[in-house]
Amino acid sequence: MSLKEVLQTSRRYLLVILTFIVLIVPVLFHSVLGISLSPILSGSMSPVFNTGDLLITKDVPAHLLKVGDVVVLRNGVDYSLFAHRIVRIFNTGDMIEIQTKGDANPAADQGTLRIAANEVLPQGLGRLPWAGKALDSISRNKLSLLADFGLIAFLSVLLNRFFFYRSHHDKTITVQRASAKADRRTKIRV
Repeated sequence: MSLKEVLQTSRRYLLVILTFIVLIVPVLFHSVLGISLSPILSGSMSPVFNTGDLLITKDVPAHLLKVGDVVVLRNGVDYSLFAHRIVRIFNTGDMIEIQTKGDANPAADQGTLRIAANEVLPQGLGRLPWAGKALDSISRNKLSLLADFGLIAFLSVLLNRFFFYRSHHDKTITVQRASAKADRRTKIRV
């Protein structure tokens, strides 16, 4: 196998590995480990989490949460996600009531979240500064999300054509040249 063929094969494998990392690993992290990413969209948790940061979360059963933990909750009005710190926990048997507050907010959130003790909530583990801006712009609306997936698919097809078509095309030319040389030899012998 020539160096050129080894490099082409290596590029193919690298493309498959990169596609796996970008598309499959986040899904596996969430489904197997319960780890996911959430962009911080407001300043209610500053200075700990700033607008544009990416919050790394892990799904945790509610009975394991404690005061001071940051959790990601769904707003009851527009169903948007937000991250706030737990300021009070009321344990009422198999149900738990959680009251939260944004670090930058002057008062606790109105009302409490009432959930089963074994239900899981995303708990904040850490942040990636400014990485949430990209994720937020991708997921801002469905049309944008569709366009981004379309762009990823187009680039995958383009890279596939570049790497695979090129090597197939090179082999076809080599076979045609070999065939032409064989034809010339045949004509000369006749």
